[in-house]
Parts: sequence; structure tokens; C-alpha cells
Amino acid sequence: MKHVSISTKQVNEFIEDMLVMEIFHDLSDVKLKIISEADLQSIVYFHLRKFLEKDSRWKIFNKQPIKRSGRGGIYPDLTLFRSLPKIAIELKEHSRLGKKDVKMDANKLLSLRKSFKKGYIIYVTRENKSNSDQLYGKANTWLEGINKNNKNYVTALVINAFDKMDPKTKIKYVRLREKYAMWHN
Repeated sequence: MKHVSISTKQVNEFIEDMLVMEIFHDLSDVKLKIISEADLQSIVYFHLRKFLEKDSRWKIFNKQPIKRSGRGGIYPDLTLFRSLPKIAIELKEHSRLGKKDVKMDANKLLSLRKSFKKGYIIYVTRENKSNSDQLYGKANTWLEGINKNNKNYVTALVINAFDKMDPKTKIKYVRLREKYAMWHN
């Protein structure tokens, strides 16, 4: 395989565009692959690894402990390195977008500001009344105060699982979640 150089900017663009589309695809009628946060972590890792495999300098780690001076470690869900730390990612999968969760993850990522160039919160939710664009706007409004002095270090990407599902698929998805709920709670 020919070596390709992938920049941090290209990875950020992939995360903000193609990765979101891949997650929607994995939530589609044919796939229905994400019914828990652990599934989301596996899916995101898979797509990032597939994208970055052309540039062997990139490494992806799950729950990599990041040491901070004088304090205990922090464990972002995913970390991307290219020689040095570049991107930290927190993942959430809940039925509703939660302000407390978004702010808590943003503060966690912000505490890594000196180690990483960018932090992402990737949030999959299942809301009937708001679409992904509305939820994205809401989550990033909550981050305005946090990002004000930090050059938009943290970006929230919100995917509403119900956005592209027809009513029949929603029912199938909800039943699948219920079927496996005892193993995910």
C-alpha cells in the first residue's frame, strides 16, 4: 500500500463530515449497529482506523490514560496521536441530549488542552422532536462559554438516530434496544 500523509486538519475534516455520515449509515435500516455507547465507540474506532490506515504515523487508542502534573489520569474514550497527542474524543449515546453530559465532557476535554490540539464530543441521541442540526446548535451553544477563551477547542457533533429513520425502522430500532437492554444497563 502506498504511504499517504494525512494531516491533523484532514483528520478533523473527516471527523466533522465523513465520520458523521458513517455513523448515520451505521444507524440505518440495513445496519442498526449502534444501540449503546460501547457500540458507538467500536464504530467510531473502526471508521477512524480505516481512514488513517494509509498513514502509519497515526495511532488510535481506547481509554488511553493521559497523565496530568500533580493530578490523577484522565481517560478520554478515544485518543489520536501522530508522534504527539493530536485529538481527544468523548462519546455519548443517550435517549436525549443532556446539557450536563455535554458540559462535563467538554470540561474533561478542556483539562487536556495542553496535551491535545482538538477535542470532540460525539453524541448519538434518539429524540423525536428535534433533528440533528437543531441538537448540534443547542450543544454548541452550551459550549460557547467554555470555548470563548479556548479558540473553539471543543466541538460537539450530535447525531439524532431518528433523523433518517422511517417510522417502521424506528420501531425496529426501539425493539432491538429493548431486546438487548438487559446487557447494556
